[in-house]
Amino acid sequence: MRGEDPRCPADFLRGGTNLPRSRQSSRMGLVLWIAMCALVGLGAAQEATSGARLLASKHILNQHLVQKKDVTVQYGLHNVGDSTAYDVHLDESNFDKADFDFVTGFTQAHWDRIAPGANVTHTLILQPKEYRIFNFTAARVQYRTGEARDAQIAVGWTSSPGIAAGIIGAEVMESEAVISKGRGQGDAETTLDKEDSAVDLMIEVDGAPTKSADTTKIQQQQQEDVAMQSGASESDSEESDDECTSILFEELPEWKDVTPVALVVGSVMPIAFEARFQSVFGYFRAISASGELSERGLQVATQAAKLNAANYAVWVYRRKALAFLKRDLNVELSYISRVIEKHPKNYQVWYHRQRIVELLKDWSKELDFAAKILKNDAKNYHVWQYRQHILRHFQILDHSELQFTDRLLQEDVFNNSAWMHRFFVLDNLPKACGKETLLEGDSLAEEIRYTIAHINAQVHNESPWSYLRGLLRDNWKTHFSTVNELCKGLYNQEHRSPHLLGFMVDLLDEDIANGYTASTADEKGRLLQKLVEICNDLAQLHDRVRQIYWTWIRDTFQFKYHKQFLSETVPEV
Repeated sequence: MRGEDPRCPADFLRGGTNLPRSRQSSRMGLVLWIAMCALVGLGAAQEATSGARLLASKHILNQHLVQKKDVTVQYGLHNVGDSTAYDVHLDESNFDKADFDFVTGFTQAHWDRIAPGANVTHTLILQPKEYRIFNFTAARVQYRTGEARDAQIAVGWTSSPGIAAGIIGAEVMESEAVISKGRGQGDAETTLDKEDSAVDLMIEVDGAPTKSADTTKIQQQQQEDVAMQSGASESDSEESDDECTSILFEELPEWKDVTPVALVVGSVMPIAFEARFQSVFGYFRAISASGELSERGLQVATQAAKLNAANYAVWVYRRKALAFLKRDLNVELSYISRVIEKHPKNYQVWYHRQRIVELLKDWSKELDFAAKILKNDAKNYHVWQYRQHILRHFQILDHSELQFTDRLLQEDVFNNSAWMHRFFVLDNLPKACGKETLLEGDSLAEEIRYTIAHINAQVHNESPWSYLRGLLRDNWKTHFSTVNELCKGLYNQEHRSPHLLGFMVDLLDEDIANGYTASTADEKGRLLQKLVEICNDLAQLHDRVRQIYWTWIRDTFQFKYHKQFLSETVPEV
Protein backbone atom coordinates (compact mmCIF):
# COMPACT_ATOMS: atom_id res chain seq x y z
CA MET A 1 0.00 0.00 0.00
CA ARG A 2 1.19 3.47 -0.83
CA GLY A 3 1.98 5.66 2.22
CA GLU A 4 0.69 9.20 2.71
CA ASP A 5 2.53 12.41 3.56
CA PRO A 6 2.72 12.56 7.38
CA ARG A 7 2.33 16.32 7.23
CA CYS A 8 -1.21 15.93 5.97
CA PRO A 9 -3.71 15.72 8.88
CA ALA A 10 -6.01 12.74 8.66
CA ASP A 11 -9.37 12.27 10.28
CA PHE A 12 -10.56 8.79 9.33
CA LEU A 13 -8.29 5.81 8.76
CA ARG A 14 -10.13 2.99 7.08
CA GLY A 15 -9.23 -0.42 5.86
CA GLY A 16 -7.59 -0.25 2.43
CA THR A 17 -8.36 3.46 1.94
CA ASN A 18 -5.78 6.17 1.34
CA LEU A 19 -6.18 9.64 2.84
CA PRO A 20 -7.83 12.37 0.72
CA ARG A 21 -5.17 14.58 -0.82
CA SER A 22 -7.59 17.51 -0.92
CA ARG A 23 -6.84 17.98 2.78
CA GLN A 24 -3.23 18.86 2.02
CA SER A 25 -3.98 22.16 0.30
CA SER A 26 -6.25 23.34 3.11
CA ARG A 27 -3.50 22.74 5.63
CA MET A 28 -0.68 24.48 3.82
CA GLY A 29 -1.85 27.87 5.00
CA LEU A 30 -2.48 26.71 8.56
CA VAL A 31 0.28 28.16 10.72
CA LEU A 32 -0.50 27.96 14.41
CA TRP A 33 1.54 28.93 17.42
CA ILE A 34 1.81 26.23 20.02
CA ALA A 35 -0.80 27.76 22.36
CA MET A 36 -3.42 26.92 19.74
CA CYS A 37 -2.37 23.31 19.18
CA ALA A 38 -5.08 21.89 21.44
CA LEU A 39 -7.76 23.57 19.36
CA VAL A 40 -7.00 21.75 16.11
CA GLY A 41 -10.23 20.05 15.03
CA LEU A 42 -10.88 16.97 12.95
CA GLY A 43 -12.21 17.61 9.48
CA ALA A 44 -14.93 16.08 7.43
CA ALA A 45 -15.09 12.32 7.31
CA GLN A 46 -15.05 10.25 4.20
CA GLU A 47 -18.16 8.42 3.16
CA ALA A 48 -19.00 5.59 5.49
CA THR A 49 -17.94 2.08 4.55
CA SER A 50 -18.17 -1.23 6.33
CA GLY A 51 -15.29 -2.61 8.34
CA ALA A 52 -12.93 -1.16 10.90
CA ARG A 53 -12.55 2.62 10.63
CA LEU A 54 -10.39 4.62 13.00
CA LEU A 55 -10.69 8.28 13.89
CA ALA A 56 -7.20 9.39 14.96
CA SER A 57 -6.15 12.59 16.72
CA LYS A 58 -3.02 14.15 18.16
CA HIS A 59 -3.21 17.09 20.56
CA ILE A 60 -0.68 19.02 22.60
CA LEU A 61 -2.43 19.78 25.89
CA ASN A 62 -0.20 22.63 27.10
CA GLN A 63 -1.25 26.22 26.55
CA HIS A 64 2.42 27.22 26.36
CA LEU A 65 5.56 25.25 25.59
CA VAL A 66 8.50 26.18 27.78
CA GLN A 67 12.11 25.10 27.52
CA LYS A 68 12.93 22.29 30.01
CA LYS A 69 9.30 22.07 31.16
CA ASP A 70 6.90 19.16 30.68
CA VAL A 71 4.93 19.05 27.42
CA THR A 72 2.00 16.61 27.28
CA VAL A 73 1.07 15.06 23.93
CA GLN A 74 -2.13 13.00 23.80
CA TYR A 75 -3.14 10.64 21.02
CA GLY A 76 -6.66 9.31 20.61
CA LEU A 77 -8.03 6.48 18.47
CA HIS A 78 -11.75 5.84 18.09
CA ASN A 79 -13.13 2.97 16.03
CA VAL A 80 -16.23 4.36 14.32
CA GLY A 81 -16.54 1.36 12.01
CA ASP A 82 -18.65 -1.75 12.44
CA SER A 83 -15.88 -4.31 12.99
CA THR A 84 -12.79 -4.69 15.13
CA ALA A 85 -9.41 -3.20 14.18
CA TYR A 86 -6.54 -5.60 14.99
CA ASP A 87 -2.83 -5.20 15.71
CA VAL A 88 -3.03 -1.39 15.92
CA HIS A 89 0.30 0.46 15.88
CA LEU A 90 0.95 4.14 16.65
CA ASP A 91 4.35 5.45 15.59
CA GLU A 92 5.50 8.97 16.53
CA SER A 93 8.64 10.18 14.73
CA ASN A 94 8.34 13.93 15.42
CA PHE A 95 10.33 14.10 18.62
CA ASP A 96 14.06 13.58 18.20
CA LYS A 97 16.11 12.76 21.29
CA ALA A 98 18.50 15.52 20.28
CA ASP A 99 15.71 18.06 20.77
CA PHE A 100 13.63 16.53 23.59
CA ASP A 101 14.12 14.72 26.88
CA PHE A 102 11.51 12.00 27.39
CA VAL A 103 9.86 12.09 30.83
CA THR A 104 7.28 9.31 30.53
CA GLY A 105 5.57 7.34 27.80
CA PHE A 106 6.85 5.98 24.50
CA THR A 107 6.90 7.16 20.90
CA GLN A 108 5.40 3.85 19.84
CA ALA A 109 2.24 2.22 21.13
CA HIS A 110 0.41 -1.01 20.31
CA TRP A 111 -3.08 -2.37 20.92
CA ASP A 112 -4.07 -5.95 20.11
CA ARG A 113 -7.52 -4.84 19.06
CA ILE A 114 -9.94 -1.89 19.17
CA ALA A 115 -13.57 -2.95 19.17
CA PRO A 116 -16.29 -1.06 17.25
CA GLY A 117 -17.24 2.06 19.19
CA ALA A 118 -14.25 1.77 21.52
CA ASN A 119 -11.77 4.54 22.36
CA VAL A 120 -8.12 4.28 23.34
CA THR A 121 -5.65 6.99 24.29
CA HIS A 122 -1.89 7.22 24.62
CA THR A 123 0.05 9.96 26.41
CA LEU A 124 3.64 11.06 25.93
CA ILE A 125 5.35 13.59 28.23
CA LEU A 126 8.60 15.22 27.17
CA GLN A 127 10.67 18.37 27.67
CA PRO A 128 12.07 20.57 24.88
CA LYS A 129 15.78 21.15 25.34
CA GLU A 130 16.11 24.37 23.35
CA TYR A 131 14.42 27.67 22.63
CA ARG A 132 13.49 27.44 18.95
CA ILE A 133 10.74 26.78 16.38
CA PHE A 134 9.53 23.20 15.98
CA ASN A 135 7.43 21.52 13.31
CA PHE A 136 4.74 19.38 14.97
CA THR A 137 3.18 17.07 12.41
CA ALA A 138 1.12 13.88 12.38
CA ALA A 139 1.87 10.47 13.84
CA ARG A 140 1.57 7.28 11.77
CA VAL A 141 -1.18 4.73 12.47
CA GLN A 142 -1.37 1.20 11.07
CA TYR A 143 -3.80 -1.67 11.72
CA ARG A 144 -5.19 -4.87 10.23
CA THR A 145 -8.82 -4.98 9.11
CA GLY A 146 -9.23 -8.63 10.06
CA GLU A 147 -8.00 -11.01 12.72
CA ALA A 148 -6.09 -13.22 10.29
CA ARG A 149 -2.39 -12.45 9.88
CA ASP A 150 -2.84 -12.00 6.13
CA ALA A 151 -5.71 -9.54 6.52
CA GLN A 152 -5.57 -6.22 4.70
CA ILE A 153 -3.38 -3.56 6.36
CA ALA A 154 -4.57 0.05 6.60
CA VAL A 155 -2.11 2.93 7.04
CA GLY A 156 -2.85 6.56 7.80
CA TRP A 157 -2.00 9.58 9.94
CA THR A 158 -3.39 11.35 12.98
CA SER A 159 -4.47 14.98 12.94
CA SER A 160 -1.58 17.44 13.12
CA PRO A 161 -1.20 20.17 15.80
CA GLY A 162 0.40 22.72 13.49
CA ILE A 163 3.34 23.53 11.24
CA ALA A 164 5.05 26.23 13.29
CA ALA A 165 5.36 26.11 17.06
CA GLY A 166 7.58 28.21 19.30
CA ILE A 167 9.35 27.14 22.48
CA ILE A 168 9.86 30.00 24.89
CA GLY A 169 13.09 30.19 26.87
CA ALA A 170 12.77 29.15 30.51
CA GLU A 171 14.47 32.33 31.75
CA VAL A 172 11.89 34.45 29.89
CA MET A 173 8.97 32.62 31.41
CA GLU A 174 10.49 32.93 34.88
CA SER A 175 11.04 36.66 34.41
CA GLU A 176 7.37 37.10 33.53
CA ALA A 177 6.08 35.06 36.45
CA VAL A 178 5.93 38.02 38.84
CA ILE A 179 6.40 41.60 37.72
CA SER A 180 5.24 43.19 40.91
CA LYS A 181 2.87 42.76 43.81
CA GLY A 182 0.77 45.45 45.46
CA ARG A 183 -0.58 45.67 48.94
CA GLY A 184 -3.83 47.30 50.06
CA GLN A 185 -3.98 50.35 52.27
CA GLY A 186 -6.01 51.38 55.27
CA ASP A 187 -8.43 48.85 56.69
CA ALA A 188 -9.55 47.34 53.38
CA GLU A 189 -8.11 43.97 54.28
CA THR A 190 -10.23 43.71 57.40
CA THR A 191 -13.41 44.61 55.50
CA LEU A 192 -12.92 42.13 52.70
CA ASP A 193 -11.97 38.49 53.09
CA LYS A 194 -8.26 37.84 53.59
CA GLU A 195 -8.38 35.63 50.52
CA ASP A 196 -8.38 38.75 48.37
CA SER A 197 -5.26 40.06 50.10
CA ALA A 198 -3.44 36.75 49.94
CA VAL A 199 -3.97 36.37 46.19
CA ASP A 200 -2.70 39.89 45.46
CA LEU A 201 -2.09 40.51 41.76
CA MET A 202 -1.53 37.80 39.20
CA ILE A 203 0.34 40.20 36.97
CA GLU A 204 1.71 37.47 34.74
CA VAL A 205 -1.75 37.06 33.21
CA ASP A 206 -1.63 40.71 32.15
CA GLY A 207 -5.37 40.92 31.69
CA ALA A 208 -5.36 38.55 28.74
CA PRO A 209 -5.71 34.80 28.26
CA THR A 210 -2.08 34.65 27.04
CA LYS A 211 0.99 36.83 27.50
CA SER A 212 2.15 39.23 24.82
CA ALA A 213 4.96 41.69 24.17
CA ASP A 214 3.87 43.26 20.92
CA THR A 215 4.12 47.07 21.09
CA THR A 216 2.30 47.90 17.87
CA LYS A 217 0.55 51.27 18.25
CA ILE A 218 -2.97 51.08 16.87
CA GLN A 219 -4.81 53.96 18.49
CA GLN A 220 -8.38 52.99 19.37
CA GLN A 221 -11.13 54.62 21.37
CA GLN A 222 -10.93 54.30 25.14
CA GLN A 223 -14.10 53.49 27.07
CA GLU A 224 -14.69 55.17 30.41
CA ASP A 225 -17.10 54.45 33.23
CA VAL A 226 -17.01 57.81 35.00
CA ALA A 227 -20.33 57.40 36.75
CA MET A 228 -19.17 54.30 38.63
CA GLN A 229 -16.18 56.14 40.01
CA SER A 230 -18.05 59.32 40.97
CA GLY A 231 -20.94 57.61 42.72
CA ALA A 232 -23.50 58.71 40.09
CA SER A 233 -26.96 57.21 39.85
CA GLU A 234 -27.53 53.70 38.48
CA SER A 235 -29.14 55.02 35.29
CA ASP A 236 -26.20 57.34 34.65
CA SER A 237 -23.71 54.52 35.15
CA GLU A 238 -25.58 52.32 32.68
CA GLU A 239 -25.24 54.98 30.00
CA SER A 240 -21.58 55.51 30.78
CA ASP A 241 -20.81 51.83 30.20
CA ASP A 242 -20.86 52.50 26.47
CA GLU A 243 -19.36 55.99 26.43
CA CYS A 244 -16.17 56.29 24.40
CA THR A 245 -13.34 58.75 24.05
CA SER A 246 -10.23 58.78 21.93
CA ILE A 247 -8.04 59.85 24.89
CA LEU A 248 -5.59 57.30 26.28
CA PHE A 249 -4.47 57.35 29.92
CA GLU A 250 -1.09 58.73 28.82
CA GLU A 251 -2.89 61.86 27.61
CA LEU A 252 -4.76 62.55 30.84
CA PRO A 253 -3.08 65.07 33.20
CA GLU A 254 -4.22 63.23 36.34
CA TRP A 255 -2.09 60.23 35.29
CA LYS A 256 1.16 62.14 34.63
CA ASP A 257 2.64 61.00 37.96
CA VAL A 258 2.22 57.32 37.05
CA THR A 259 4.62 55.37 34.85
CA PRO A 260 2.84 52.45 33.17
CA VAL A 261 4.40 49.01 33.65
CA ALA A 262 4.88 47.32 30.30
CA LEU A 263 4.68 43.59 29.77
CA VAL A 264 8.07 41.90 29.54
CA VAL A 265 9.16 41.28 25.95
CA GLY A 266 9.58 37.66 24.91
CA SER A 267 6.14 36.11 25.36
CA VAL A 268 5.19 32.79 23.83
CA MET A 269 2.46 34.09 21.57
CA PRO A 270 2.94 37.70 20.43
CA ILE A 271 -0.37 39.51 19.95
CA ALA A 272 -0.89 42.88 18.31
CA PHE A 273 -2.66 44.46 21.29
CA GLU A 274 -4.61 47.63 20.69
CA ALA A 275 -3.04 50.80 22.03
CA ARG A 276 -5.99 51.13 24.41
CA PHE A 277 -5.40 47.64 25.83
CA GLN A 278 -1.71 48.31 26.40
CA SER A 279 -2.48 51.65 27.99
CA VAL A 280 -5.14 50.36 30.37
CA PHE A 281 -3.23 47.34 31.63
CA GLY A 282 0.05 49.21 31.79
CA TYR A 283 -1.50 51.73 34.19
CA PHE A 284 -3.43 49.01 36.02
CA ARG A 285 -0.20 47.14 36.73
CA ALA A 286 1.45 50.34 37.93
CA ILE A 287 -1.42 51.27 40.27
CA SER A 288 -1.63 47.73 41.62
CA ALA A 289 2.09 47.44 42.25
CA SER A 290 2.19 50.76 44.10
CA GLY A 291 -0.59 49.70 46.48
CA GLU A 292 -2.65 52.78 45.64
CA LEU A 293 -6.40 52.43 46.32
CA SER A 294 -8.16 55.41 44.79
CA GLU A 295 -10.92 56.72 42.53
CA ARG A 296 -8.61 56.68 39.55
CA GLY A 297 -7.65 53.14 40.45
CA LEU A 298 -11.30 52.15 40.22
CA GLN A 299 -11.48 53.93 36.90
CA VAL A 300 -8.63 51.95 35.38
CA ALA A 301 -9.95 48.71 36.93
CA THR A 302 -13.32 49.34 35.28
CA GLN A 303 -11.67 49.80 31.91
CA ALA A 304 -9.54 46.69 32.43
CA ALA A 305 -12.63 44.64 33.25
CA LYS A 306 -14.27 45.83 30.03
CA LEU A 307 -11.27 44.68 28.04
CA ASN A 308 -10.96 41.34 29.81
CA ALA A 309 -13.56 40.44 32.41
CA ALA A 310 -11.77 37.17 33.15
CA ASN A 311 -8.76 38.85 34.77
CA TYR A 312 -8.95 37.82 38.41
CA ALA A 313 -6.44 40.44 39.56
CA VAL A 314 -8.72 43.23 38.32
CA TRP A 315 -11.59 42.08 40.53
CA VAL A 316 -9.32 41.53 43.55
CA TYR A 317 -8.09 45.12 43.25
CA ARG A 318 -11.62 46.40 42.74
CA ARG A 319 -12.87 44.81 45.96
CA LYS A 320 -9.96 46.26 47.92
CA ALA A 321 -10.57 49.73 46.48
CA LEU A 322 -14.33 49.58 47.14
CA ALA A 323 -13.71 48.69 50.77
CA PHE A 324 -11.01 51.31 51.27
CA LEU A 325 -13.12 54.07 49.68
CA LYS A 326 -16.27 52.87 51.48
CA ARG A 327 -18.28 52.85 48.27
CA ASP A 328 -21.98 52.00 48.04
CA LEU A 329 -22.04 48.27 47.32
CA ASN A 330 -25.60 48.44 45.99
CA VAL A 331 -24.26 50.51 43.10
CA GLU A 332 -21.54 47.91 42.63
CA LEU A 333 -24.19 45.19 42.55
CA SER A 334 -25.96 47.00 39.70
CA TYR A 335 -22.66 47.34 37.89
CA ILE A 336 -21.74 43.66 38.19
CA SER A 337 -25.24 42.69 37.06
CA ARG A 338 -24.63 44.42 33.74
CA VAL A 339 -21.20 42.82 33.42
CA ILE A 340 -22.62 39.34 34.07
CA GLU A 341 -25.33 39.82 31.45
CA LYS A 342 -22.53 40.41 28.94
CA HIS A 343 -20.29 37.62 30.30
CA PRO A 344 -22.58 34.98 31.87
CA LYS A 345 -20.00 32.18 31.66
CA ASN A 346 -17.19 33.91 33.47
CA TYR A 347 -16.19 32.56 36.88
CA GLN A 348 -14.53 35.77 38.05
CA VAL A 349 -17.59 38.00 37.63
CA TRP A 350 -19.84 35.54 39.48
CA TYR A 351 -17.35 35.30 42.33
CA HIS A 352 -17.18 39.10 42.52
CA ARG A 353 -20.97 39.23 42.80
CA GLN A 354 -20.84 36.54 45.48
CA ARG A 355 -18.44 38.59 47.59
CA ILE A 356 -20.49 41.79 47.18
CA VAL A 357 -23.75 40.05 48.18
CA GLU A 358 -22.07 38.49 51.22
CA LEU A 359 -20.89 41.94 52.34
CA LEU A 360 -24.36 43.42 51.78
CA LYS A 361 -25.92 40.47 53.63
CA ASP A 362 -28.90 40.79 51.32
CA TRP A 363 -29.86 37.93 49.01
CA SER A 364 -33.32 39.22 48.10
CA LYS A 365 -32.46 39.88 44.43
CA GLU A 366 -30.21 36.92 43.82
CA LEU A 367 -32.54 34.03 43.03
CA ASP A 368 -34.51 36.12 40.54
CA PHE A 369 -31.28 37.33 38.95
CA ALA A 370 -29.96 33.79 38.59
CA ALA A 371 -33.27 32.66 37.10
CA LYS A 372 -33.07 35.50 34.59
CA ILE A 373 -29.64 34.36 33.39
CA LEU A 374 -30.78 30.72 33.26
CA LYS A 375 -33.52 31.67 30.82
CA ASN A 376 -30.83 32.18 28.20
CA ASP A 377 -28.92 29.00 29.10
CA ALA A 378 -30.57 26.63 31.54
CA LYS A 379 -27.39 24.55 31.85
CA ASN A 380 -24.91 27.33 32.68
CA TYR A 381 -23.01 25.72 35.55
CA HIS A 382 -21.65 29.10 36.74
CA VAL A 383 -25.22 30.19 37.53
CA TRP A 384 -26.12 26.92 39.22
CA GLN A 385 -22.97 27.06 41.33
CA TYR A 386 -23.78 30.62 42.36
CA ARG A 387 -27.43 29.83 43.12
CA GLN A 388 -26.46 26.91 45.33
CA HIS A 389 -23.92 29.04 47.17
CA ILE A 390 -26.57 31.67 47.93
CA LEU A 391 -28.98 29.02 49.22
CA ARG A 392 -26.28 27.44 51.38
CA HIS A 393 -24.66 30.65 52.65
CA PHE A 394 -27.95 32.27 53.68
CA GLN A 395 -29.52 28.93 54.70
CA ILE A 396 -32.57 29.34 52.48
CA LEU A 397 -34.69 26.21 53.01
CA ASP A 398 -37.60 27.08 50.74
CA HIS A 399 -39.79 24.59 48.88
CA SER A 400 -40.23 27.16 46.12
CA GLU A 401 -36.85 25.88 44.85
CA LEU A 402 -38.53 22.55 44.05
CA GLN A 403 -41.20 24.42 42.12
CA PHE A 404 -38.45 26.26 40.29
CA THR A 405 -36.75 23.03 39.19
CA ASP A 406 -40.12 21.56 38.25
CA ARG A 407 -40.78 24.47 35.90
CA LEU A 408 -37.40 23.97 34.25
CA LEU A 409 -38.02 20.23 33.84
CA GLN A 410 -41.40 20.91 32.27
CA GLU A 411 -39.57 23.07 29.73
CA ASP A 412 -36.79 20.52 29.18
CA VAL A 413 -36.95 17.13 30.89
CA PHE A 414 -33.38 16.42 29.68
CA ASN A 415 -31.99 19.32 31.77
CA ASN A 416 -29.57 17.35 33.93
CA SER A 417 -28.58 20.54 35.78
CA ALA A 418 -32.14 20.93 37.06
CA TRP A 419 -32.20 17.31 38.23
CA MET A 420 -28.93 17.79 40.10
CA HIS A 421 -30.17 21.01 41.69
CA ARG A 422 -33.32 19.22 42.82
CA PHE A 423 -31.22 16.63 44.66
CA PHE A 424 -29.12 19.42 46.17
CA VAL A 425 -32.25 21.13 47.53
CA LEU A 426 -33.65 17.94 49.04
CA ASP A 427 -30.49 16.40 50.45
CA ASN A 428 -27.25 18.42 50.36
CA LEU A 429 -28.73 21.80 51.31
CA PRO A 430 -30.54 20.68 54.49
CA LYS A 431 -27.42 18.83 55.66
CA ALA A 432 -25.27 21.91 54.99
CA CYS A 433 -27.66 23.92 57.14
CA GLY A 434 -27.52 21.42 60.00
CA LYS A 435 -30.90 19.89 59.21
CA GLU A 436 -32.05 16.39 58.33
CA THR A 437 -32.33 15.31 54.72
CA LEU A 438 -35.75 15.70 53.12
CA LEU A 439 -35.27 12.40 51.28
CA GLU A 440 -36.87 10.07 53.80
CA GLY A 441 -40.29 8.72 54.68
CA ASP A 442 -43.27 10.03 52.74
CA SER A 443 -41.19 12.79 51.13
CA LEU A 444 -38.84 10.23 49.61
CA ALA A 445 -41.74 8.06 48.41
CA GLU A 446 -43.33 11.09 46.75
CA GLU A 447 -40.05 12.03 45.08
CA ILE A 448 -39.65 8.49 43.74
CA ARG A 449 -43.18 8.67 42.26
CA TYR A 450 -42.29 12.04 40.71
CA THR A 451 -39.17 10.55 39.12
CA ILE A 452 -40.94 7.42 37.85
CA ALA A 453 -43.53 9.62 36.13
CA HIS A 454 -40.74 11.36 34.22
CA ILE A 455 -39.13 8.01 33.35
CA ASN A 456 -42.39 6.64 31.95
CA ALA A 457 -42.75 9.78 29.85
CA GLN A 458 -39.24 9.43 28.36
CA VAL A 459 -37.55 6.08 28.94
CA HIS A 460 -34.44 7.09 26.96
CA ASN A 461 -33.73 10.10 29.18
CA GLU A 462 -30.65 9.29 31.28
CA SER A 463 -31.18 12.11 33.80
CA PRO A 464 -34.15 10.69 35.80
CA TRP A 465 -32.53 7.25 35.85
CA SER A 466 -29.41 8.75 37.44
CA TYR A 467 -31.59 10.77 39.82
CA LEU A 468 -33.47 7.61 40.84
CA ARG A 469 -30.16 5.91 41.69
CA GLY A 470 -29.35 8.84 43.96
CA LEU A 471 -32.72 8.56 45.71
CA LEU A 472 -32.24 4.83 46.30
CA ARG A 473 -28.65 5.11 47.47
CA ASP A 474 -29.49 4.09 51.05
CA ASN A 475 -33.11 3.09 50.46
CA TRP A 476 -33.11 0.07 48.13
CA LYS A 477 -34.76 -2.19 50.70
CA THR A 478 -37.75 0.09 51.37
CA HIS A 479 -38.52 0.87 47.74
CA PHE A 480 -37.18 -2.20 45.92
CA SER A 481 -40.59 -3.56 44.96
CA THR A 482 -41.63 -0.21 43.45
CA VAL A 483 -38.62 0.14 41.16
CA ASN A 484 -38.60 -3.61 40.40
CA GLU A 485 -42.15 -3.36 39.05
CA LEU A 486 -41.16 -0.28 37.04
CA CYS A 487 -38.29 -2.09 35.34
CA LYS A 488 -40.22 -5.29 34.72
CA GLY A 489 -43.08 -3.36 33.15
CA LEU A 490 -40.86 -1.38 30.80
CA TYR A 491 -38.78 -4.43 29.87
CA ASN A 492 -41.89 -6.51 29.10
CA GLN A 493 -43.08 -3.67 26.86
CA GLU A 494 -39.93 -4.27 24.76
CA HIS A 495 -38.16 -1.12 25.92
CA ARG A 496 -34.41 -1.59 25.56
CA SER A 497 -33.05 1.78 26.55
CA PRO A 498 -29.40 1.46 27.70
CA HIS A 499 -30.38 3.49 30.76
CA LEU A 500 -33.17 1.07 31.66
CA LEU A 501 -30.90 -1.94 31.15
CA GLY A 502 -28.04 -0.35 33.08
CA PHE A 503 -30.40 0.35 35.98
CA MET A 504 -31.61 -3.27 35.86
CA VAL A 505 -28.01 -4.45 36.26
CA ASP A 506 -27.81 -2.47 39.52
CA LEU A 507 -31.25 -3.73 40.55
CA LEU A 508 -30.31 -7.38 40.01
CA ASP A 509 -27.04 -6.90 41.89
CA GLU A 510 -28.95 -5.50 44.88
CA ASP A 511 -31.41 -8.39 44.73
CA ILE A 512 -28.71 -11.06 44.57
CA ALA A 513 -26.69 -9.49 47.38
CA ASN A 514 -29.62 -8.83 49.73
CA GLY A 515 -32.21 -11.47 48.74
CA TYR A 516 -35.17 -9.15 48.19
CA THR A 517 -36.94 -11.60 45.84
CA ALA A 518 -34.54 -14.55 45.78
CA SER A 519 -33.55 -16.50 48.86
CA THR A 520 -32.02 -19.76 47.59
CA ALA A 521 -28.78 -20.27 45.70
CA ASP A 522 -30.66 -21.50 42.62
CA GLU A 523 -32.91 -18.44 42.59
CA LYS A 524 -29.95 -16.11 42.92
CA GLY A 525 -28.12 -18.08 40.22
CA ARG A 526 -31.00 -17.41 37.81
CA LEU A 527 -30.89 -13.72 38.66
CA LEU A 528 -27.16 -13.71 37.94
CA GLN A 529 -27.78 -15.37 34.57
CA LYS A 530 -30.29 -12.62 33.79
CA LEU A 531 -27.76 -9.96 34.83
CA VAL A 532 -25.13 -11.48 32.53
CA GLU A 533 -27.63 -11.68 29.69
CA ILE A 534 -28.41 -7.98 30.04
CA CYS A 535 -24.71 -7.10 30.07
CA ASN A 536 -24.21 -9.10 26.89
CA ASP A 537 -27.15 -7.34 25.23
CA LEU A 538 -25.74 -3.97 26.20
CA ALA A 539 -22.29 -4.86 24.86
CA GLN A 540 -23.51 -6.43 21.62
CA LEU A 541 -26.69 -4.52 20.74
CA HIS A 542 -27.80 -1.55 22.79
CA ASP A 543 -24.67 0.25 24.02
CA ARG A 544 -21.86 -0.90 21.74
CA VAL A 545 -19.83 2.24 22.25
CA ARG A 546 -19.21 0.98 25.80
CA GLN A 547 -18.79 -2.67 24.90
CA ILE A 548 -15.58 -3.01 26.89
CA TYR A 549 -17.21 -1.47 29.94
CA TRP A 550 -20.21 -3.81 29.93
CA THR A 551 -17.97 -6.81 29.33
CA TRP A 552 -15.95 -5.78 32.36
CA ILE A 553 -19.13 -5.33 34.44
CA ARG A 554 -20.32 -8.80 33.41
CA ASP A 555 -17.01 -10.40 34.28
CA THR A 556 -16.87 -8.55 37.61
CA PHE A 557 -20.24 -9.91 38.72
CA GLN A 558 -19.42 -13.40 37.44
CA PHE A 559 -16.28 -13.39 39.53
CA LYS A 560 -18.18 -11.99 42.52
CA TYR A 561 -21.05 -14.52 42.50
CA HIS A 562 -19.98 -17.46 40.33
CA LYS A 563 -18.85 -19.85 43.06
CA GLN A 564 -21.98 -19.18 45.11
CA PHE A 565 -24.83 -19.34 42.65
CA LEU A 566 -23.89 -20.08 39.02
CA SER A 567 -24.33 -23.70 38.00
CA GLU A 568 -23.78 -23.49 34.25
CA THR A 569 -21.50 -21.65 31.83
CA VAL A 570 -22.59 -18.18 30.84
CA PRO A 571 -22.24 -17.28 27.13
CA GLU A 572 -19.37 -14.93 26.27
CA VAL A 573 -19.62 -11.74 24.23
